[in-house]
Amino acid sequence: MSEEPRKATDEEIENAENLIRRSRLSRQRGDITSADLYMKEAQEAAPGASVVLEAIGDDLLESGKKEKALEVFKLATEADPDNAGIERKYAECVLAVQMAGDPFAIQNADMGDYGSGKTAAILAALMPGLGHMVTGQGAKGAMILGAWALCLLIAGLLPGGFSSIGGLFNDNEVNGLALTLLALAALIHVGSFLSIAGEAKQIKPKEVERPVPPSDQDFEI
Repeated sequence: MSEEPRKATDEEIENAENLIRRSRLSRQRGDITSADLYMKEAQEAAPGASVVLEAIGDDLLESGKKEKALEVFKLATEADPDNAGIERKYAECVLAVQMAGDPFAIQNADMGDYGSGKTAAILAALMPGLGHMVTGQGAKGAMILGAWALCLLIAGLLPGGFSSIGGLFNDNEVNGLALTLLALAALIHVGSFLSIAGEAKQIKPKEVERPVPPSDQDFEI
């Protein structure tokens, strides 16, 4: 049985946060060498701390390394599962990685690979049907996403289209059919989110024992 990883102290985390701020400032100034050095020092100051992992994930994402960022954000959510900000970044990274590869591959994704039900709820808020897809409900998710996209597509092709919404508040022409389709798309979106949000508490990620990230080896940025 492996030892429980030691949690970083408040002082170590504060020190790491200061180093992260210096790293970001150096990166903004174009001093990449100093930025990477400060980030490495932050990792050594509080190895495995969510604040450090989140910062590393941000840097990887800004560098276009989505797959590596996804791995790091996954570790960050495990280190601090109640951090809504990290959970949101993780969900957005899941979506970015999947859409950059095969947009339909997410239908076959195993929720155990992508985190908790909160991640599914965030994905459902971003785009209807995605939350269902990553929880193994691929067919249902695809139907929801397809219906939502079809409503928007047809509404956009109709005379007046999306501007019909503005017609409710001014003198612009209102296309009743376009407005109905847009309202239906909105209902699908809200319904998809409420559906997956209701299931979120019952969804738990697979328990996978992971080693503590070594403090003498930094993530490549």
